[in-house]
Amino acid sequence: MTTRRSMTFGDWVNAAALAAVGLFLGLALHYLFQLKSSAFWVTGIVTLLLFGGVFLASLAFDAAVDRLFFGGVKPADPPEGWRRKPLPRLLSLPAGVAIGVIGGQFGLGALLL
Repeated sequence: MTTRRSMTFGDWVNAAALAAVGLFLGLALHYLFQLKSSAFWVTGIVTLLLFGGVFLASLAFDAAVDRLFFGGVKPADPPEGWRRKPLPRLLSLPAGVAIGVIGGQFGLGALLL
């Protein structure tokens, strides 16, 4: 198993951007869950159904392409000296979503949005 590389300046910038995107996604998710208690709960359900339909269509398209090109594509060998991404960079998006959902409970959405 390869070791993870240390964080560079570019990794910190990327992690901060992913955390910010996750924060706003978490706030949107919080307010989407709040729609179920208001008169617009149908909008939340329709939105989830549409995103689920797009996800299933994407899976069906991938399966069709895999059947069409049954030989497959061989993945490229990693470049020399390649190491896995740092863990803080990988966890920045889920942490941002969690902070957004929890922050939405405490009124962070009113401050940022």
